[in-house]
Amino acid sequence: MLTGPIAIAGAEPGDMLEVRIRKVDLAIPYAYKAFRYGAESLTDDFRYARMKIVPLDAKRMVGLFAPGVEVPLAPFFGSMGAPPPAFGRYDSSPPTINGGNMIDFLVAEKGMTRDDAYMLISVAGDVEITEFVDRNKGVHVVLPKAVFTKR
Repeated sequence: MLTGPIAIAGAEPGDMLEVRIRKVDLAIPYAYKAFRYGAESLTDDFRYARMKIVPLDAKRMVGLFAPGVEVPLAPFFGSMGAPPPAFGRYDSSPPTINGGNMIDFLVAEKGMTRDDAYMLISVAGDVEITEFVDRNKGVHVVLPKAVFTKR
């Protein structure tokens, strides 16, 4: 995990920085995903908190999300850089990613729980939100079939 603050000579708030990461090693053999009521965009659909531990296979570079579900690993550092001046203190926790009707599909067709379906979408889905006004949401998800190892 990369956390700051760190000093870069001459950098000013709002500057764009070029950072080249040469290698990322997995420090621990697991990852986790969590959600909690009130902190996510689908908070009305998940009125409770849940955390899931996902074992990692470092040799194959996959997360063993559930039996028959493997997520390719692509480690990254999230957001790095000098915060915009208007933000002041900046929260470095990851952004939220949400799923919509894909949840019902994964429950019905793949036998997943709603919790696991929601968390799988947030780590393996290509999610786009087309509308988010007055708690109405248009969420579109593309989930690679390759994450499902069982046919």
